[in-house]
Amino acid sequence: MRKPGRQTNDVSEKFQWQMPAILVAGILLGAVASRALAPVPPPPPPVLPQDGLRLVRATAVGLSHPIVACANNTTLSTHLAKLQSDVQAVLDAARPQGLTRAGAYVVDLESCQSFSIGPDERFHPASMLKVPIAMAWLRRLGTDPNGLQQLFQYDVVAPIDAHEDANAPEALHPGASYTVEVLLKHMLIDSRNDSKWLLGKHLPPEQFDAVWRDLGLPAPDMKRDVLLRARDVGALLEALYDGTAMGQKASDQALTWLAAATWRDGLMALLPADAVVAHKYGRRGLSATGVSSDIAQRDATGKLIEVPAQPGQPAIQLSDCGILYRPGHPMLACVMTEGLNEAVVTHVLQKVGKLVWDWQAGDTR
Repeated sequence: MRKPGRQTNDVSEKFQWQMPAILVAGILLGAVASRALAPVPPPPPPVLPQDGLRLVRATAVGLSHPIVACANNTTLSTHLAKLQSDVQAVLDAARPQGLTRAGAYVVDLESCQSFSIGPDERFHPASMLKVPIAMAWLRRLGTDPNGLQQLFQYDVVAPIDAHEDANAPEALHPGASYTVEVLLKHMLIDSRNDSKWLLGKHLPPEQFDAVWRDLGLPAPDMKRDVLLRARDVGALLEALYDGTAMGQKASDQALTWLAAATWRDGLMALLPADAVVAHKYGRRGLSATGVSSDIAQRDATGKLIEVPAQPGQPAIQLSDCGILYRPGHPMLACVMTEGLNEAVVTHVLQKVGKLVWDWQAGDTR
């Protein structure tokens, strides 16, 4: 029989042997607990793919990191390489006629393969900037089911382009109020600058910037003459097609409005009458200094004072970017051009649109 004192010593010795293990376990548990309680560090910002099959992800929110686009820049398939060659031939043939610069971005939305021509050429997107404005609004309304019915009053004369038709049926009237839904429709379907101005007036800049940031692109400085690549604009449409940048319902609504666009003189002009193309065009006249007319001087009333381009100098930039929905094989095509006259650059857009549509049908002529 053990004496009480000896029993106490046994317990003390046993505790002494267990102390290091307890300390180690405590340290490990503390480290795990502190790591679990610490904020989850955000992943690095998305980077546009350079080669191989990669996914472009939006900015992480909490533990989620949604995919907004994919890209497969491995060796092009034989048919897509042929299409690239054909598009290049169209651009080359137009140069003696007055095409001065061009950029093209084409994506097979099923395989994620793409090609760019003139990848570093930058142009004024003009009315194409209405797409990210609409995206910012639709994302903002994602948590507000009644947000589309919010009313804004058009109470001033907006500094819109000189070519805006104030007498058109879709024109806004000072003193009248319009819902966000009506403004978005007029902005995307009819390319109304007054609707763009009113929506932009009530859109926080950080929400507009977030659309670009989530695609891994720098947000354009709206206080300066914005210049974008065909690939930049194409990334916006890819995000709409994939439906993850702002939700499938909102993306589908934006694409439905874009598919109803009234301007059909570019990519769609030579396509079948029933062709579905969700697209946005941009047109910008150039002054004698080579800058876009929207930053030219204005008179005391705000009206643009345009300086015509000099003979032999670029006079216009015209672009059209869209998703061409041929059943079973949609394609994205974005073509941005600059030239001496509108007829030449318009014809370039039309021929490229027809080439892309025919390629989808398996026609490689």
